[in-house]
Amino acid sequence: MHAPETSSERARRYCLSSLLRRVAELGVDHVVFGSRRSEDHKDMWVIAAWRRAKRPEAFVRVDFVWSVAEPALWLADVVAGAFMWWLGDQCDEWHHLDGKAEVIEIEEP
Repeated sequence: MHAPETSSERARRYCLSSLLRRVAELGVDHVVFGSRRSEDHKDMWVIAAWRRAKRPEAFVRVDFVWSVAEPALWLADVVAGAFMWWLGDQCDEWHHLDGKAEVIEIEEP
């Protein structure tokens, strides 16, 4: 969730930076995202800018694949859905993931 005055692309950049920074800290060197097809270039443009600035999160290898090519990509949607339901007090399926997933709160600068 992001503030209404923040564009979804800007919010995505904040999330992408935080996620890649965290996985780099964990020693992960390759991440696969579900392709947004014509939108993938926006993420790669931002990552390229981060590489020029020598930001550590930019050096995690990023690939985009169609979700039908990598069935495990649905897992991120399940985790996000469980968390959103928990936040909205709609159900408590989050307890199944408690301690197995890390929630990163992102503050906009």
